[in-house]
Amino acid sequence: MLIYETLDPEVVCVIYEIYICQAGDRVVLSGTLNQIDADHASLDPCLHYPADAERTQPLR
Repeated sequence: MLIYETLDPEVVCVIYEIYICQAGDRVVLSGTLNQIDADHASLDPCLHYPADAERTQPLR
């Protein structure tokens, strides 16, 4: 687990499958978290799902 000095770190998601979402949509993100610096991180790969989706099938 990584701990950040800031309460609101910026996270860059590296995706390999397109999922179109709009501002305000709730999504669940998972992946390998890499700390870039005290304020930034990356998720690679960034697996993303609608917050209310079944997580047994990949998004298409």
